[in-house]
Amino acid sequence: MSSYAAENVTLEADNVISSDKNYYEAKGNVKVFQGERTLTADEIKYYKDRGFLEATGNVRIIENGETVDCDRLEYDTNAQTGKFFQADAFIQPYNWFKADEVHKTGKDSYYLKGTTFTTCSGDDPAWTLSASSAKIDVGGYFSGFNVAGWAKSVPVFYSPYIIYPIKNERETGFLVPKVGYSSDLGAFIQPKFYYNIDVDKDTTFAALFNQNDNTLYANEFRMRPSTESSIYNYVEYAAKSRKSPTGEAEKTGPNIESGRFFIYNDSSIAITKNLRLDIDLEAVSDYSYQDDYEDYNFARNYDNEDENFYNNIQLSYGSRFSDITLKYNDTMSYTVTSSYMKEHTYLKPSISAEKDISDLPVSVRYYAAHDEVRNTKFIYNYATSTEENRKIDYSRDHASLMFYKPVPVYIGTFTPSVTGYLTKWYNFESNFDMTMPQTDKVSGLAYLNVDGDTITRRMYTIDYSFAMNEIFRNYKNFRHSIYNTLRYTQTPDIDQTNLVDYIDQDVIDETRNYSYSLKNYFKSHDWTLKLENIQGYEMTRQDKRYEPLVSKAEYSTIGGFYGYLEHQYNYYEKDVDFFLTRLSLTYGKFVISGRFAFDKETSDDKNTTIQGKITYTTPVYDLAYTRTSSGWNNKLSAKADTSVDDALSLLYKSECWEAGVSYIRKTQIRNVAVSNASDVEHVIMLTLGLKGLGRYSSSVYSTTEYESGD
Repeated sequence: MSSYAAENVTLEADNVISSDKNYYEAKGNVKVFQGERTLTADEIKYYKDRGFLEATGNVRIIENGETVDCDRLEYDTNAQTGKFFQADAFIQPYNWFKADEVHKTGKDSYYLKGTTFTTCSGDDPAWTLSASSAKIDVGGYFSGFNVAGWAKSVPVFYSPYIIYPIKNERETGFLVPKVGYSSDLGAFIQPKFYYNIDVDKDTTFAALFNQNDNTLYANEFRMRPSTESSIYNYVEYAAKSRKSPTGEAEKTGPNIESGRFFIYNDSSIAITKNLRLDIDLEAVSDYSYQDDYEDYNFARNYDNEDENFYNNIQLSYGSRFSDITLKYNDTMSYTVTSSYMKEHTYLKPSISAEKDISDLPVSVRYYAAHDEVRNTKFIYNYATSTEENRKIDYSRDHASLMFYKPVPVYIGTFTPSVTGYLTKWYNFESNFDMTMPQTDKVSGLAYLNVDGDTITRRMYTIDYSFAMNEIFRNYKNFRHSIYNTLRYTQTPDIDQTNLVDYIDQDVIDETRNYSYSLKNYFKSHDWTLKLENIQGYEMTRQDKRYEPLVSKAEYSTIGGFYGYLEHQYNYYEKDVDFFLTRLSLTYGKFVISGRFAFDKETSDDKNTTIQGKITYTTPVYDLAYTRTSSGWNNKLSAKADTSVDDALSLLYKSECWEAGVSYIRKTQIRNVAVSNASDVEHVIMLTLGLKGLGRYSSSVYSTTEYESGD
């Protein structure tokens, strides 16, 4: 083997011939090195004075993990440009190209003639894009002219021009649009444009153009100015009248409101080391907005199932002894049963101070706040077709001071605590008659006094808890641990009848409650089991003093089984107040899961939910069926048919692409009008994912049928 150093080019081969030390011919295992670039071939001709190299036979050039194979190569080592004939190339991270001819026009740029592109490996890729000509900027873009898309050998689309990023960085450009048809909107398309503003911020614009309705505009903005701060904002808007239960524009006073919207903001901004601004907003224009547009929402990490919307903006300053907060809070809820109610509770700019100080001889936790409160209600009665507006304004001062001290003893920890409350309501303004509560005095530390439209209340709570140390025993295959806790809580009884109750701790209920909890933990190498029982005894009642028995169990194995059960049993009604169970079993390629939930005390119009799902998963495809039903029951029952959703999906997966179809059937009883009639919605979803291009999922067809009831 001979080696020659020709400026910055090193040549190795089995046989090298040079007549004048300027022109070289090399044959057999030829290798040429130039910086981080390596070229191998069967034969080369090299002109040192011109920096020109010609290679033939099994030519391969490798640089920075990128590889080009070709039949013949003409290369300028000085300009780092050249031509590749019948080339087959790989460019990071997973981009494969073939071309009749490739011109290397710069250090990281190429021009291709008669080319194909894919992100699939192998000689027979599942999908390709072919182009008459194309340009490649490594770390930038692939842009092609006269582009056809192929599934194997079947053409599926054509475009005169296409541009595709071949890099990992975020980049400005159009995203894949949603396209489909629904019985409400007709034919629709939702294009999206992504704009990379800077390294720490970006935004996405979208518009839902449809056949039957106004255009829905949307914007998503994201920003990460520092590791301690993040800003996220999402807005939707359609220029049309808002929906109300009567089918007309909803009225607030004499003005008809127009413009349907959805706003979601989840931001936390560290202004200084101790000063922080937190924003949590979620608001809709009307009660039907989510049902109409939720399928076209692309807000990050947003989910709302209870039709309650919480808006909170607060500026907080933290120090060792106090966290001071200036806040604005707005809670909006919709209740749709035999009547319709829209309720708003505003906390106009309020200020509070609080802190838990545990490094003193006796730990202290305090809270003090001034709140300006407004509560509004709009009520529509379907039976009488009448509506009612209510509003109440008042000011509130509230403070609590708690002293507590954990005291270790031989067998556990005893923690006594006492909390005092002082609350004052005043400046009542309302457009309806509010019945004031009655003055009631238990002691100097527990009383409620009414003086005109000013209400003053003092209250206290005494709490004693004793948590025993762990009792355990190690068996051959598992460890068993037991924890016991005893607790007594007492709050005096004062008459708070008719007291306003719109924000936290407006009403503090009387209690003299004993409770006992027993926790058992079992742990082995293959499984874990947690058991917990909590029993409360309420002394303030004349009868039925036992609280519902709370039982919880959680079991999991490394083999793929998981189960959770929570049960609250009411002794006196011989019934269940709350029941929740979740099960999941993995057996080979099958995953079977289920969920059953019942909450007797919920204020929602659906207190029972039943869900079952079975999934069959293989390396090639996933098949899944899900049924979810929900409704109202007066007691624990498996009946939940107010709303029933069925979903069947099939997803095919390969190394570089996936495709799926889903059918969803939703049945919703029309409880907004006192009737058993129901709407049945049929939805077909398509999913297509291409490695490197992303995953696209959209409802391509939906229709709603009306089924008359009893």
